[in-house]
Amino acid sequence: MPIPEPLIPIEGADVYDDPGDHLVPTPSYLADLVLAAKGILTPTRFTMWGGLTQVSSVLKRAAWIKWHPKPLFANIFVIIIGWPRFGGKSDIIDKYTDPLIRGYWKLIKDPIIRAEKYPRVFHSGATHKKIFEVLSRRTIKVPDGLERYFPGMRAFTKPYSDACLFMSELGTFLTQDQYNAGLIQKLNDFWTSKEIDDDSTITRGEIELKDIYVTMMGATTPDTIGDIIPAQAVSDGFISRTLFVKETDINRRWSRPRIIVEDEFNKLEERLAWIAENIRGEYDLSPEAQGFYDIAYHETINGVVNGQGKETAIKTRADIQMLKVALLIHAAKYDTSHIISSETFLQAKVIVSNTFPDMYQIVNAVGATFSTKQAEAVREYIVKRGDFVQRQVLLRRFSSDHGVGAIPVKLMEMVLDGFIQEGHLEIHGEDGKVIDRPQGKGREAYRWID
Repeated sequence: MPIPEPLIPIEGADVYDDPGDHLVPTPSYLADLVLAAKGILTPTRFTMWGGLTQVSSVLKRAAWIKWHPKPLFANIFVIIIGWPRFGGKSDIIDKYTDPLIRGYWKLIKDPIIRAEKYPRVFHSGATHKKIFEVLSRRTIKVPDGLERYFPGMRAFTKPYSDACLFMSELGTFLTQDQYNAGLIQKLNDFWTSKEIDDDSTITRGEIELKDIYVTMMGATTPDTIGDIIPAQAVSDGFISRTLFVKETDINRRWSRPRIIVEDEFNKLEERLAWIAENIRGEYDLSPEAQGFYDIAYHETINGVVNGQGKETAIKTRADIQMLKVALLIHAAKYDTSHIISSETFLQAKVIVSNTFPDMYQIVNAVGATFSTKQAEAVREYIVKRGDFVQRQVLLRRFSSDHGVGAIPVKLMEMVLDGFIQEGHLEIHGEDGKVIDRPQGKGREAYRWID
């Protein structure tokens, strides 16, 4: 099958220039999708991340980055945040990503690959119990009405425990209640794409999942993001595994959607089918790309070691996110080589780094009420001590509930960071000298300043 040509707009189409257009690799499937979606309210950054989610959903475990000791797969978790209706966030999930993933596999010519890529899609109302049960079933009966896509088959076996979570109403899937606290941890496990996960227990017992591959795209509003993701998501790694993209400017203002590309869905499905059939196997960085990745890796380490709580929570896995997105861009460029160029890696770095300002805002919002209650408890404890409190004593004090819930180390760092920014904390290093910021040493000490 020849490499797809770039899509072109219909004659006279009003192609709106969006502030996010400069981020989109061109030519690529991402550029094709962004062009086709120029007629709806969805901003380019949301559309681009929808495209990356689509490519991720198509690749599954059939393509991977060379890694050790296990392959690195390109599944991603993305949450887009915008205003209701006029923000266009649901459109890219419900009107493009979901139908495209449900339809593209039918155009795959190889019946074995077609069965491999058959999608299992879950929406906002799905429970984690249902997702676990479906993921555990590898043999699937050919659905009624789809027999022509599986000639001679009554059933087929999936090579992976794979799922696409398309949650245009994220608040019905993720909540801060205790029941779903376990779901956050399980999503962390899904992101890692474990070969075997036998720790997924539900009311009827244990379910074993093998060769996991889960991609997620969710949407919510700026007013609700802090209510649906629990504060422990900051400290347990969910934030660093998830890419948050926020758009609150409404730049596209027209009352009716516009057609920009003729027969857009069929053309986009053909391109996803091409990616499914042609992007397979192991991929590695070129020597030049490896050099740029080395820089990103050390930037990540330095950000974690030298940064404060919020920066650590956001950037812990930044370099890995860049590798995943680099493979997705490589696939989206219809590139049949198995070497990822420095240009592609740098595009991935720019795209991922572009989310960091959004993520700082999200971390501030996530679990705000919960964190405020804990911050007040920490403040009261330091004030009552009257003198310096050693870090190890403070952490030990709040390692258990004490009426406000246990405070993990990373969340404690965020609380202390807030006090420092407000000018209320004096810090002494282990040598007794005043320092500007915590160093994470057990015997460094803190004193409250009014």
